Parts: sequence; structure tokens; C-alpha cells
Amino acid sequence: MVELNVREIGEIIKVFNEKGFEMILIGGAVFDLKRKRGKISEDLDFFVQKPDPLVEETVYYELAEGNGWEVGQTWLGTPKIILDNGFSLDFYSNFMDFEFPIEFADSVEKIKVSGVQVRLLRLEENILLKLRASLVDESHIDELRLLVKELKGKIDKEKIPVLLTKFSEDNRKVMERILKDLGL
Repeated sequence: MVELNVREIGEIIKVFNEKGFEMILIGGAVFDLKRKRGKISEDLDFFVQKPDPLVEETVYYELAEGNGWEVGQTWLGTPKIILDNGFSLDFYSNFMDFEFPIEFADSVEKIKVSGVQVRLLRLEENILLKLRASLVDESHIDELRLLVKELKGKIDKEKIPVLLTKFSEDNRKVMERILKDLGL
């Protein structure tokens, strides 16, 4: 398993910040940072507002090439940058089965990671995003079950029902049922 420490993550994000990228850290890395692990496993997932990974993918290829990194694609066909050690940076936007309520971008948490400002999705919103992903890939439910148990005291359960309304109506019923099963 490939891991990066917090210092390395800060250095990587700084490269993108300096190029004017507007992105929000989502996914497993948010959970790792909330658990204060000090390391992130396998990948960093970003919801990108600018430059759009679908429309301006050449920007990603040029940045990767300029830093000696490889380029691939995520499961959605958006750019994925692969670092020398195999660690990947996955870039997403609202496309196909990836649903990111745009209102979530208005309430991001800003933290410093090795002196570099990082915008990350709040815990409750990230849980719902992971839950939405479970509608495409059920393996996320088991991961969520463990995360909810581990982060129980940090999750504001009162926020969940309000945030859930930001997702498309056709997904909400299933998401509500899973949340109930998770104790949220």
C-alpha cells in the first residue's frame, strides 16, 4: 500500500495551488486527516471547480508532464495523476454517476497541511458523498460502517438530514435507508 505523509501531501497540493487550481479534498483522505493519522493511503480525491477536469484536461496533462508524473484516468474518465511512487491524485467534477452537491463547496473547511492551505469537505458532507458513491459501488458501505464507528463523536448527526436534501431526489430514499442502518 502506497502512503504519503502530511508533509508530502502539503508539497503536492502547493503545486496545484500555485497554478491556480480551485479544488476541494474529498474522500478517504478527509477521513484520514480527521483521524489525525499523519499519513494518507493510496490516493487523494479532489472535486475541482477550476480548471474543469473534463473541459480543460490538457492543463492536468501539462502539469503532470512538467513534474515528471504520469497521467491516467479515473473510473469516470477524468484525469488521474500518478506520482513516481504509484500514489494517485484523482480529479472529479459533476459528471455521470458522480454527484457533488454544489452547495457543499460553499461550506468547505480550510486547514493548513504542512503550511499549505487545503480546502476539504466537512466530515458530514464527506460521509454523504461516500454514501452516494456506495450506490454505484457497494464496497463503500462496509468502509462507511467502520468510519462512522471510529468517528462517532465527531459526526454532527443533526446536519445529516439537511445535507441529504442537496442530493437528487431519486437517490435520497436509498441513502436514507443506508444512513438509518449506519445509525445516522
